Amino acid sequence: MDGKQSHPGRRILKVTLFLLFVCGVIFLFQQVRDAQQAAFNSTVKCQLGQVALGEDNYQDLNGSSVFEAAQEQDISWRELLANSFEEWQETIKGTGSDRSVPSYLRTRKPPSLAWFDADNAAPSDYLTCLHAIRLSEKSEENEPVWLIAYVPQRPIQWLSKDDLSLEAFESVVHSDTKQRISCLIPQEGRSVQRDRLFKILEAARAGETVEIISRKH
Repeated sequence: MDGKQSHPGRRILKVTLFLLFVCGVIFLFQQVRDAQQAAFNSTVKCQLGQVALGEDNYQDLNGSSVFEAAQEQDISWRELLANSFEEWQETIKGTGSDRSVPSYLRTRKPPSLAWFDADNAAPSDYLTCLHAIRLSEKSEENEPVWLIAYVPQRPIQWLSKDDLSLEAFESVVHSDTKQRISCLIPQEGRSVQRDRLFKILEAARAGETVEIISRKH
């Protein structure tokens, strides 16, 4: 009798231990994913910082924005930066459309619980998710304001002259429920928080002056 009664108890114990094991694995997996996400976010911010630094150096050397100069010369602003600084140029191999993105600026696939995420392109040596979006035109009082954005939903060839328009970028931002887009204004040298980004885009769409926060603050 006792032996027969013990079988259900053993089964319940095994099921309980199995569930605890599964919960433990899921918990550890989420911890690893969170750590990977934090590392990914840090990498993206570093990439944006590299571009902002390059843009700042280009402006000091040439007296104009690399984004404005790229439009005037009808080439990619990424190529202008790469051609201007040896530390970038040395990491780029090949010519033409086969030219590679510098290793520290290549597209990265964000960590995901799914094995395949259709929203993200596979990593490539010649694709980048870095875009430049013009927020305001040049005027007598102010220089044009540009925004550098890491947009994983819109990979682009490194040498492409096409970038996101303000309208296209705003549409992507509003649909970015996972909040994977990261932005930086070179004149500020810091990442733009999501709530402020919406205000900036609203002001830019209305043709209003985009407020710049001093690097000193």
